[in-house]
Amino acid sequence: MAADAVAHPIDLVVTDDLRRSRLTVFFRLLLVNPFPPFGAGGSYPVDVRIAGPESQSRLTVFFRLLLAIPAGLLSYVFRIVNNVVAVLGWFYCLVMGRMHEGMRDLSAWLLRYEVQTYAYILLLTGRYPSLSGGPIV
Repeated sequence: MAADAVAHPIDLVVTDDLRRSRLTVFFRLLLVNPFPPFGAGGSYPVDVRIAGPESQSRLTVFFRLLLAIPAGLLSYVFRIVNNVVAVLGWFYCLVMGRMHEGMRDLSAWLLRYEVQTYAYILLLTGRYPSLSGGPIV
């Protein structure tokens, strides 16, 4: 299972320290802090790692949208669950001043699958999204 997660060409790298300022959490919709870097420079607590290009089968590329329907539906459900986790995490951060590690990891795992699904649909990879493994923390 771990070898499958390492071998996937699309992965999420999380370098978050879980600490939050209660003030910026309270005003999160107005003060999205820190802002993601623009361009190639800088880093962000959540980054996507994409492997180099590989050749893809013309047949699977032709049927890509049809093949991606199950992954897209699951990704849609994961987005709803991730929104619920985000709202609960907002309340948790407001009270505790830090993000719960389990909530952060669940959210990152759900986001990882969603990113892999979009990468598959947009032809960045020929590898189908994987539920195994998790983001690199």
